[in-house]
Amino acid sequence: MSITKTDSVFTVSPDMVPTGQVLPYDLYVNASGREGYERFVCIFKHGKALTENERHELTQRFHHLYVREIERGSSLRTFTAQSSASPVVRTTLVKDTAIKHLGQIFHSGGQEISSQVLNESLTGCKDSVESLLQVIEKNEVDQIQDLIAKLSFHDFYTFDHSINVAMYCIAIYRMIKPNASRAELTIAGLGGLLHDIGKVKIPTNIINSPYKLSDDEYKTIRQHPGWGHELLESPKVDAIGGGVKRIVQQVIYQHHENYDGSGYPNHLIGEDIHILARLTALSDFYDAITTQRSYHEVLDPEEALNLMRNSVGRKIDPKLFTLFSRHMMEHKHCQIDRDYPHHAHLSFDPCQPCLEMPWKEPSPERMLITAA
Repeated sequence: MSITKTDSVFTVSPDMVPTGQVLPYDLYVNASGREGYERFVCIFKHGKALTENERHELTQRFHHLYVREIERGSSLRTFTAQSSASPVVRTTLVKDTAIKHLGQIFHSGGQEISSQVLNESLTGCKDSVESLLQVIEKNEVDQIQDLIAKLSFHDFYTFDHSINVAMYCIAIYRMIKPNASRAELTIAGLGGLLHDIGKVKIPTNIINSPYKLSDDEYKTIRQHPGWGHELLESPKVDAIGGGVKRIVQQVIYQHHENYDGSGYPNHLIGEDIHILARLTALSDFYDAITTQRSYHEVLDPEEALNLMRNSVGRKIDPKLFTLFSRHMMEHKHCQIDRDYPHHAHLSFDPCQPCLEMPWKEPSPERMLITAA
């Protein structure tokens, strides 16, 4: 059986395919010997279990196997459960899948998105987070950062950043609640993955701008929490369940609220902000300053903690930061520098491009931190 021209496929390593369990998908190889030409042929049918010897033979004969795109969801959990594959390989597979589902939303170009497409995307996002839990189930926050550093990045920073934030949210939530259920961790991860979904209505030239945003551009980008909340508001958008959706909406709507009430859109204060929104804000901040972007160098964990300390009690929940910083100081051997420059009158917004690092003297036209 060959794949038709209307089908699309994604690639997996042979060692990602599980043995001893019935596969719910077909496996294909590219049987073409001509460069630039593809002819996919099915070599293993769904409904059967692959033996260890069969997988070993596939590993020896083929560098890549292929699965039809429409079977990505049914195959994802079986692939990510394979302990024989490295966390980087498994996380990359989940990341590529999550990007596909986020892309379904963002590729609408800000136009009206049908409930069907949105439900399909949200179902895929939830499946991706559940699969992500299989990969990073025992990872601590410091290990998440190490893993993120090894992953490849894509042209659209928002996608990579959202997936990183989801991973941090899962790990930090487990830190504050060690007995958290998988359902709770899934919600924490889903809130992180979807926190910037409202940016679908913002032109990409603003989202990806390497320069400090103008007042009008910044005013536009500050609307994305409300737009994201509205996107999920319809009763027809029910793929992730009403209770889960309401929590995720709160995370989306509140992740730019600051602990002292100086945030947006509603100037909520302290614990009036949902715990998962406060957790997402911390994850959002940390990833924004420790992940490479085209227009700034990254901070190492110690530098990041010292910068974030300036925002404790103002932008960041003090209790969450204490737990987070203690862990990072213990596992990354970081130190809090009490003499680190303190910018008491300024606050950081991850949506505003960062051109220079805070311990340097910034030029007037290249500011890292701007009044929010």
